[in-house]
Amino acid sequence: DITKKKMMEEELDLSNKKMKEIIEREQRFIEDISHYFFNPLCIAKGYIDLSLKEATPELKRKLEITRTAVDRVETVVKHVVMEGKIYE
Repeated sequence: DITKKKMMEEELDLSNKKMKEIIEREQRFIEDISHYFFNPLCIAKGYIDLSLKEATPELKRKLEITRTAVDRVETVVKHVVMEGKIYE
């Protein structure tokens, strides 16, 4: 009985360690995804915003369309990172 209980405890400990490793790996993956997607999106938004200040009306219209597209991509990435789902 004691041997069986000890074996079950060891199996449970091993399962808990594996689960903890999986959770840590998932967290690192989410952090990497956040960095690799949000950093370029923020740079793009920054340059678009700076360009909008000095743009002609025609260029401003095109930049606003581009900004909307970047915002949509950012929204999708947020949903993927936070919920693991792809939608706008």
